[in-house]
Amino acid sequence: ATNVGLRGHYMCSLFAARMMAARQSGLIVTVSGPGGVHPVAKNLEGVDYRPSHRSIPYVLAKSGTDRMMADMAPDLHSVGVTAVSLWPGGTLTERICKFMDGEKMRATGRFESPEFIGRGVVALAGDADLLSKAGKVVMAHELAVEYGFTDTDGSMPHDELNMLPLRIEMARPPPYWVPDWRGYKKP
Repeated sequence: ATNVGLRGHYMCSLFAARMMAARQSGLIVTVSGPGGVHPVAKNLEGVDYRPSHRSIPYVLAKSGTDRMMADMAPDLHSVGVTAVSLWPGGTLTERICKFMDGEKMRATGRFESPEFIGRGVVALAGDADLLSKAGKVVMAHELAVEYGFTDTDGSMPHDELNMLPLRIEMARPPPYWVPDWRGYKKP
């Protein structure tokens, strides 16, 4: 993830937006994730841990990608183009399954196949009210509930241990903001 970087996301989005604006429609999806909001995750036993891949550059890239989509959305909205940041849940890639117990992970119901997020993109692209999601963070499992698609094995991944608390956390200011700020005062 950190080998791609925010600049790459921006450049691809910029060139895609130019082509889509000419057509007056389009969907730009960046794949981000919860690491930008909350670098801690829960393991299979529900215990908090910080995954080694959630380094400072990773966290900055993810939060920057989310912010970029939010900031691009108003400009693109006027030309019928929607930009969203899509968060997959825990994804059972070949690499994950090679180094971890993929079957045990799938059995929890918390993890999804790589194809699941692709199904989310297809569902988004077919939404007549797509512009209402412009600039938002959308989660793959929430799209599955909304649009009625399932994973490749027919299951509906649901990660209440990680994703539900993130939605709750996202509804309030970040913890690094000053909570008792009284506003600007002249010196």
